[in-house]
Amino acid sequence: MITHLILFLVAYTACVNAVCTPAIRLAGAQQVVTAYNTQGIGGSATAFASVPWGDECIITIAANGLPPIPVSYSGSSSYAFGVETRQLFSSVTGEYTDFPANGTALINTNVTLGARSAIPIPVVFFAHVYLDYDDDCKIKTIRAVAPSVPSQVLGVFVNFPSLGLPGLTALLLVLGFVPHLLCGLLC
Repeated sequence: MITHLILFLVAYTACVNAVCTPAIRLAGAQQVVTAYNTQGIGGSATAFASVPWGDECIITIAANGLPPIPVSYSGSSSYAFGVETRQLFSSVTGEYTDFPANGTALINTNVTLGARSAIPIPVVFFAHVYLDYDDDCKIKTIRAVAPSVPSQVLGVFVNFPSLGLPGLTALLLVLGFVPHLLCGLLC
């Protein structure tokens, strides 16, 4: 009788302390891409509800060499971010890699802009999207790194340089913002 109780407790402990396997992490990553591509009214919202968001999931985006910008701070705001950005993307692709040593899954993705899937705009950007999981297999952070936004325009690859501070200043000068700013401060 004691042996059965010990075996039961060992089995129960193994189930309670389930390991977050690569298969589970990759399934969560695939669910994100699936949600972005789901058709029909409310379909994406329902699909995003199935993503294993952690309660304190933080999403950051780093584009064109700029520092990461946080866009969500919780599971519910991460869900809302997914649903809202879905309206801007006509398609999202995914190639998946798992890093078992640190509990991270990677999505290499191409995102085509447009109004949902109805009106694609021939502007694409490539991104590395890292999903960091906690021990309960919930996503605790998503780090999207887009080296060049856009990556393609009308099917032609664009080599948009990393902006950084000097590049950003040059871009602002070209666009006329710095003269207006300086004039506002000095005039």
